[in-house]
Amino acid sequence: MLAIRLTCDRLGELAEQMHDKASEAVRATAFAIQDRAQALAPVDTGALRNSHYAATRQGSGYGDAAQAAARANPEVPLLPEVSAPRDDMTAIVAVGAEYGMHVEYGTKRQPPRPYLTPAAESMRDEFTQAMTRLLA
Repeated sequence: MLAIRLTCDRLGELAEQMHDKASEAVRATAFAIQDRAQALAPVDTGALRNSHYAATRQGSGYGDAAQAAARANPEVPLLPEVSAPRDDMTAIVAVGAEYGMHVEYGTKRQPPRPYLTPAAESMRDEFTQAMTRLLA
């Protein structure tokens, strides 16, 4: 009998490497969105801009953001920290300043001044390309 046996004993290793690279891309994109949102946020006292943070399974920047926001304006109420994602394929970009949502979406008396949504949208293509490169 003539037979050829083909195996891929590195499949597990390759899957792990792909997972790690995808996780890195998720974190990098979250931090890029945070940076962009901070740059786009309207500034009065600086509390809103300073209250942005990213949360990943590895940790959160909430403490630093809360301190920076308090230095800019000690009167600004801050929302509680978001829960850390349960997996390393998820990251959250959040705003600690309680009024951040009102600035982003507007109110009856104030038109919207979006900063977080445009920041996320500005990273969409780059994130998609990073994920596509993993499959190439």
